[in-house]
Amino acid sequence: MFDTGGKNIYLIRHGETTWNYSRKIQGQRNPPLTPLGKKQAHAAALYFSSLGHRDFKIISSDLKRAKETAIYFSKMLHKRINYFPGIREIALGEWEGMTPEEINFHFDNGFKKWLLKPSRIKIPGAESIRNFEKRIEASWEEMIPMFHPKNTIVITHGGVITALLARWLDTNFDHLILRLLINNGSITHVRQSGKRVFVVSINSTAHLS
Repeated sequence: MFDTGGKNIYLIRHGETTWNYSRKIQGQRNPPLTPLGKKQAHAAALYFSSLGHRDFKIISSDLKRAKETAIYFSKMLHKRINYFPGIREIALGEWEGMTPEEINFHFDNGFKKWLLKPSRIKIPGAESIRNFEKRIEASWEEMIPMFHPKNTIVITHGGVITALLARWLDTNFDHLILRLLINNGSITHVRQSGKRVFVVSINSTAHLS
């Protein structure tokens, strides 16, 4: 059998934001959590608190929506937050703050084209998907020495979680981003064993109900 021991890493997508609610592209902008987003963050933190032990480390993106989510974990688990800018969401340039309909109007059906093959679309002022994947891969390697020997909670973004899963599952980011749901407040669980990562579960949301 494969060795599936190692360190547990829990990837948490931040709670719902005002821009999630209004369907605006966020990228690296900083909309706050909605009341529902705060409930999602609270529910996710409560789940870990209910496990009854304190062997956790918290790492978070430094964007506002991740910070606001991380505060719930910090308070419930009595752990400080380690902010890591490398796991910010992909920068989406001039699309940030726009709805899909606005993007289609101002950028020649750009969002419709993006839905066919995201990596082919050049968004003015944006980070390319290839550069984003390189950043996330490098950031993960940089974070490995920071991980707790048992359990680490990483609060980040849907695109970041998708990029990591694409790497670990040896699949194409374009394929995964268009077919995989990573819900607000969800938990994706992996185990880091040496250089290998084992995916245990993806987009768990049972704690939100």
